[in-house]
Amino acid sequence: MKAYHQTNEKNIPSIMERGLLINQDNCMTEGGYWSFDYYGCRPLFVSFDREFIYPEDYIGESEDDKLVSLEVDITGMELLPDLPSLIDEGGIIDSHNHVIWWKEGEEPESLLGYINDDGEINIHDLLIPNSEVGMAVMSLTKTAIIKENITVDKIKVVEPIIHKLRMTNKFVI
Repeated sequence: MKAYHQTNEKNIPSIMERGLLINQDNCMTEGGYWSFDYYGCRPLFVSFDREFIYPEDYIGESEDDKLVSLEVDITGMELLPDLPSLIDEGGIIDSHNHVIWWKEGEEPESLLGYINDDGEINIHDLLIPNSEVGMAVMSLTKTAIIKENITVDKIKVVEPIIHKLRMTNKFVI
């Protein structure tokens, strides 16, 4: 199974030598750091869509930073939902109560069967491997996380998808 991972171009030599490693500094978005407590690590974020990217969320070190897409073979790896991506689907995080909720009438249609009467999904339910609700979230967002390293032999730089991105200070609270 193929998926895609985006990284800063300057990371490519290290990745092609050591692979994609969990628990690395994350430069993509500042808004997702809360999720690391749920995952128990800094996972690898992947997309099932080669063109999927949020350039406005990319936080580079300079205006000349380039984002490179990598194709990765994730066959046999355990996938879990990309929790921060639910914010893009209108989800509101309540980490105190460990739920993601939506305003009435703004719930994603594909998740209606999993949202309780209070408009919520328990975050811990999303982290059960191969759960039906987790699979529904990954289908909706077209993204997932992986909590294991990906070896070099499973990684390929995808050409010519290299994006020059602007600096931003976008934060999701």
